[in-house]
Amino acid sequence: GMGVVPNGITYNTMINACSQGHDLKKAEWWMDKMEQEGFLPCLVSFSIMIDACAKVGLAEKAEKWFQRMLDLGVEPDAVVYNALINACARAGKPDKAEYWMTQMRTNNYPADKRTYNSVINACARAGDAERAEAWFETMQADGCRVDHITFGSLIHASAKVANVARAEHWIEEMARRGFKQNLVCFNTALHACAQVGDSAKALQWFDVMTRAGIKPNAVTYNSMIHTMANAGDVPAATEWLRRMIANKLNPDRITYLTLVRILQTKGKVPRDRASKQVFTLIKQAYAQAGCPGSMSKWLEDCARAGTPMPHEDSEEEGAIH
Repeated sequence: GMGVVPNGITYNTMINACSQGHDLKKAEWWMDKMEQEGFLPCLVSFSIMIDACAKVGLAEKAEKWFQRMLDLGVEPDAVVYNALINACARAGKPDKAEYWMTQMRTNNYPADKRTYNSVINACARAGDAERAEAWFETMQADGCRVDHITFGSLIHASAKVANVARAEHWIEEMARRGFKQNLVCFNTALHACAQVGDSAKALQWFDVMTRAGIKPNAVTYNSMIHTMANAGDVPAATEWLRRMIANKLNPDRITYLTLVRILQTKGKVPRDRASKQVFTLIKQAYAQAGCPGSMSKWLEDCARAGTPMPHEDSEEEGAIH
């Protein structure tokens, strides 16, 4: 046969395919093979490689490849710097993200929207809301256009520190600037409510969201259940569970584990009994929603995730009242 003689482009295509599939090991294998075969990785190769590290949130790996690139005398460009900063962001390392942003500017590559969004995201993931907001101010002062991603990170930063008022401020600010609020924003704000058990705010947000024509998903309902349970209102948590199932959304292991944890901490119920009670509760919710058959989907999800489930024989434990 003719056999295809690989060239640099072939290798880059392979590295890129691995990166898209989040297979970092394989991407690194191709990168090494490329050099072994006498092809020098180019700017594109390193750009793909560093982006592959970013996808899986491995900042150290990204830095290692960046260093390798410099060692080979390949000049970085804005795309590579942004990929590196994004890797630090996804690893939740604001110090590193800021450091590389400074390096980028020192090398005469201006920070753009993507750079700022990454740094703000890094602060958000690290739970440093004040720092995220400070970077938001810098971004604007620098004449950079903010977008829905910027606001998403600011809402996330507020939610991470369970600051409901700040999350609310950023959702409103987002709308004020003409950006469409989306499901992710509301879910992030509801997550903040859940952490502190602010049921009044959660109900308000759920209402605003549905009025805006945004369809809640499983994450939304899980947050509502979590909020009510955290507020110590088990009947309300049960009602939201029923609504979730009635809306053809299956609870998942998160729903189950959240309720078990709340019963243990708030109700001082031992774990075994808590899991039996929650199991019964979910079973009843399926029955009340008139679709007990769908329960198998939920059980499959838990089984796939390896969530320990109680045995069926414990009916007499009964539900929580």
